[in-house]
Amino acid sequence: MNLNVSPLEHTRNCSNPLLVTLVGTTAIIAAWLLTPRYGPWACHGFAAPVSIIAALRWRPKPVHVPYSVVALLGSFALGVLLASLSWGVAPVVAHQLPAFGRELGTLYATLSHSPGPRQAAPILVLSIIAEELVWRGVLVDWCQTRMNRGRTVLLVTASYALPIAFSASWLLLLVAIGLGTVLAAQRLYCRTWIAPLITHLTWNMLVFVVHPLG
Repeated sequence: MNLNVSPLEHTRNCSNPLLVTLVGTTAIIAAWLLTPRYGPWACHGFAAPVSIIAALRWRPKPVHVPYSVVALLGSFALGVLLASLSWGVAPVVAHQLPAFGRELGTLYATLSHSPGPRQAAPILVLSIIAEELVWRGVLVDWCQTRMNRGRTVLLVTASYALPIAFSASWLLLLVAIGLGTVLAAQRLYCRTWIAPLITHLTWNMLVFVVHPLG
């Protein structure tokens, strides 16, 4: 045994991307299962830090990838575009498909649980950071060394959608699959999880806090 290994080197040697993904998945599943009893913000306010701590503890040594201001602005613009599409499409679909409108209302009623999205915005931010760090960060890094881009997007999106299925909202599951696909592809193109983080944060803040869809 090498007694001269520093704590930082020991942490890097103990990296375990699949364990990070398992902890994140379990935490979010538990959060959704407990949401009917305790509300989404209390549950995800616990799940997000657990996922972030696991990612920081067991993620491999991150590879520094330079990114430009243009890429970051593009990520923000993509978030605005997705929000604009959501604002434009959701009312039309809700009018044509009443079941969609009812499900959208149910989803926003869940999110309106005290203290509501505006006051709980820090929890929303933490949740997004946790999701991006685990799935578009740690898991994508692991997949990239073992499979091609198409399979990486497929696996990462499926893994990301799995815990969302426990929300019992088919609409939220569809959003997770659609948004997860876009963010995974963006992560591969930009080569940093910061890009989908900016897009995800922008879209969430716009449709859940600034101008809700329902």
